[in-house]
Amino acid sequence: MVTYNLGHLTQANDQSTPGPIQDDEALLLFALIRVTRIRRILELGASFGYSAKNFCVAIGNNGTVYSVDWHVDSTCPKVADNHVIIIKNVADLMPEDLGNEPIDLVFFDCHAYEAELCAFQRLRRASIITDKTILVFHDTNLLPTKDALGYSDISYEVEGGWVFCPPERQLVNDFKEMGYDILNLGTDRDVHGPHLPYRCGLSIARKFTPLELKYGATAPWMGPQDEISSQFVQTERFDYRRI
Repeated sequence: MVTYNLGHLTQANDQSTPGPIQDDEALLLFALIRVTRIRRILELGASFGYSAKNFCVAIGNNGTVYSVDWHVDSTCPKVADNHVIIIKNVADLMPEDLGNEPIDLVFFDCHAYEAELCAFQRLRRASIITDKTILVFHDTNLLPTKDALGYSDISYEVEGGWVFCPPERQLVNDFKEMGYDILNLGTDRDVHGPHLPYRCGLSIARKFTPLELKYGATAPWMGPQDEISSQFVQTERFDYRRI
């Protein structure tokens, strides 16, 4: 039986700890990494290392986690032997800092719009970030109330809630314009309360690559299914009706 070590996820039930990724979100990324068997992860903005620990546990000993932070407001500790800490401004990140090898997942969480785009474009040009690289943006949800985080002076209201992290939200819009498929994972206001004051939110992006096929929706061994398919007629590009 497969077992998972999740003992590093230690937040209280309400997950109200401004700053790091929330445990529900960490669990989702843990599963994403295990499902795809990602090996090389880059996080832009490391804080105290809570996300880095989650990434390192998820990949085990079969990869490397790079954490980039300039250590002005906090210091990220080394949380595993395969955890590499890069102390510099994200805008100054170079391919050689990452061993000149492609990265499987980039976690955007330093809230520095221009610096993050600068790093992305440089790594893209160097083929460190490829069309296969998964991009994850943190803090893209809306707060349900102005003071949900406990700081009423760091958000502004839009339809649906309160924006508290404009850089990553703008990046998501930009990457959509650059041709990325985006999945925004947030919450509606009505799910929140004392039990869950807010959800930081994740947005996951990747370039779409068509899935290769030889026979469309059928195959030589699917005779019985083909008999059923013959009972339908196509009426539009993506619609059928039973004959």
